[in-house]
Amino acid sequence: MAHSILVICWHLSTNDYDDLGGDCSARRNTDRQRSRLINQLHNLGYRVTLGLGVVDLPVM
Repeated sequence: MAHSILVICWHLSTNDYDDLGGDCSARRNTDRQRSRLINQLHNLGYRVTLGLGVVDLPVM
């Protein structure tokens, strides 16, 4: 286990590492995220109706 951690640290320190962020998979696969969230709401007893809307994205 310690060896694996050392190997990871070595790779992170010797290569250019770009953190993708905690929401990387959600941004990459929005259809899957939408389905997962709808199912969670259904399981909580909510009825869900979706419609298209306008989203203001932050400027980076």
